[in-house]
Amino acid sequence: MEEIENALKVLKPKIREVRTVQEWSAEMGCSDPKYFARLFRRHFGVTCKEALIRERVEKLFDCIQKNPNQKNYCDAQEVGLPDEVALNKYLRSHIGKNPTEFKRGIRTGKITKRTIWKNRIAKKDRNLH
Repeated sequence: MEEIENALKVLKPKIREVRTVQEWSAEMGCSDPKYFARLFRRHFGVTCKEALIRERVEKLFDCIQKNPNQKNYCDAQEVGLPDEVALNKYLRSHIGKNPTEFKRGIRTGKITKRTIWKNRIAKKDRNLH
């Protein structure tokens, strides 16, 4: 198995292909996804699933910044989602915005990589109380 420190380096270029913790674990050469997830959490302080979400959303953010007029289905494929419907569901569930709102926020500067996660954490905190 590759060193756990390299887990994010392995994930970034393969974000289109890696959809689950099991697939990520296999890319790292680990046959036990639960073991991989435990090591990852201990080392990075976040779950593998949270890291997958973060990497996929940040990749989408970068794609939209580079080409803001690209169609939603193209954006979805860039981050390993099958189509624009999946992209809509993914953004709604993880960011709380649809693709149009997300793109508009990026273009106007209201959404940055920092504000995405700040708002997501605040949303999680509201759900806990």
